[in-house]
Amino acid sequence: MKAARWHGIEDIRIEAIANPLFPDEDWVQINVKACGICGSDIHEYENGPIALGKKNGQRQQLPPVTLGHEFSGIINEVGKNVSNLTKGMKVVIDAGIPCCECHYCKSNLNNLCNDRGILGLTLDGGFAEYINVPSKNCYPVEEEIDFGLLALAEPVTVALHALNRSEFKKDDEVLIIGGGPIGLMILIALTKKGIQRVGLVEPIEVRRSLALELGAQYVIDPINEDQQQIVLENTSDLGADIVFECVGSERTFQSALSLTRKRGKFVVVGSSPENIPINFFDLLANEKEIIGTYGRLDEWQEAINLLIKEEVSFRKLISHNFELNQAQEVFHNIINDKASYIKVILENR
Repeated sequence: MKAARWHGIEDIRIEAIANPLFPDEDWVQINVKACGICGSDIHEYENGPIALGKKNGQRQQLPPVTLGHEFSGIINEVGKNVSNLTKGMKVVIDAGIPCCECHYCKSNLNNLCNDRGILGLTLDGGFAEYINVPSKNCYPVEEEIDFGLLALAEPVTVALHALNRSEFKKDDEVLIIGGGPIGLMILIALTKKGIQRVGLVEPIEVRRSLALELGAQYVIDPINEDQQQIVLENTSDLGADIVFECVGSERTFQSALSLTRKRGKFVVVGSSPENIPINFFDLLANEKEIIGTYGRLDEWQEAINLLIKEEVSFRKLISHNFELNQAQEVFHNIINDKASYIKVILENR
């Protein structure tokens, strides 16, 4: 079968590799139909290995690694102990492989597992024709919905988990920093949950326009506009109750903290390899909260339902569809022209 494998910085190769063996007794084999390119895939392509495996083990493998952790497909084979899934089922897949033994796994916090593997990062993932996955990681979908759209389910769970961590209220004034896929997914989810005052900060004009189309009340160009002034104008001079930082840089982190009102919440969604300084006096004197959010817990069915209900909105996030064998060219083009891409889906056609 063919697979898109990461060998080193800016080195992804389409290779012919062996099909996975018949799945273990509690696993299934997936015929992958579509897999989204995530920002973390781009980070690994440009700068890795960051999250990519650094050792060999049950949940880790050294490069080369098949990337891709946002995928959907059809069950091709089932292990002998699998009774709730059958061959031919349409599914989306949770790429997280927890140890199920540590304190956090036993506390139902699998996303915080001390030895968590991730298909497509620490183990071979979904940029391939076939992959074996644990049966418990599969979520069946009975509705008529295409595989490309279903590949958005994984990032939608990330957006929903961030919302759940924020414990938002319907009368909150919310600001999203970053109009990439996760920021826009948070925007869609917020508007469908009844939040009426949401602003979004984004330097790329096409993404600002899309944010307004998806329900943002106002947008800000941080390059050419005074975001502090505009946020204060839209929040009765108070700042936002909740700020979702969806970029992951020192500049946007500092902006998010300054735009959070007293007793407000700053939710860290974007990841960054940088050591970012924090103004602890601002936190202390203004009783602000910083909330971390990572992956998801049990948001899968909610994500699938939201995708189906708001199909028109989510479809607008998919800017490009390519075949898997175009992965090398696509990754190269994305890092050289990030403004032209929002969500990119690679398909096995």
